Amino acid sequence: MIRFSAPLRELEARVPSSTGTLEADGEDHTLLRAGFDSLDFPLAYLASWDIDFVVLEPPEMRERVAVVADRLRRSAGAATEA
Repeated sequence: MIRFSAPLRELEARVPSSTGTLEADGEDHTLLRAGFDSLDFPLAYLASWDIDFVVLEPPEMRERVAVVADRLRRSAGAATEA
């Protein structure tokens, strides 16, 4: 389950229904319930939406987000050092 920092109306306009089920989580947040076959593909896909999000579950996906975020931070630092 993913929690986005955006209202349901905004995500409904941008997210294909085939991605999963969206539900409001207050006025300014939306939950996405979806099943993915891998952990990597959805991370790139979700990040491409340019909306802040938090992975609530599964724990394996949260761990994968941390690994990928660290790699991207290192890559950005390497580019500025070159």
